[in-house]
Amino acid sequence: MAENWKSHQINLWEELKISDFFEKIGVDYQKEFLDSIRQFPGEDPYVKHKWQWLANSVVKEGVLHLHPINAKNDELIWEEWFLYEGVLRHHVLSQKPLGMRDGTWSGDATDVDHPKEVLEIKWHYFNDKDLRPLGYRVN
Repeated sequence: MAENWKSHQINLWEELKISDFFEKIGVDYQKEFLDSIRQFPGEDPYVKHKWQWLANSVVKEGVLHLHPINAKNDELIWEEWFLYEGVLRHHVLSQKPLGMRDGTWSGDATDVDHPKEVLEIKWHYFNDKDLRPLGYRVN
């Protein structure tokens, strides 16, 4: 049963065409996502999150978001992957200040580039050099 959520997750990534997106932006999908989820020993750490690819008015290839379904829960993080000005970015965002911090961000209700669930909330973020989803890391 524990492996069932992994199959479901990988199927969702296939539906979202994340491998195609990552190929465009230069991310090794196999290494960063598939290997990470397959090696992860626990239950799904993202049951309260949603995976979503969105077009973006500034980022040509768009952005992959992994955001809380209910962002009013300040214990949950938000992650996003994108290529901006030739630099790969994996932002990890939290409503609480993070030890490593590159800045803060908040979007208003008219923002069309970000999931509506994360808008009108102040987020603290850092650009994580590790491209693996934070919740799937075992080492």
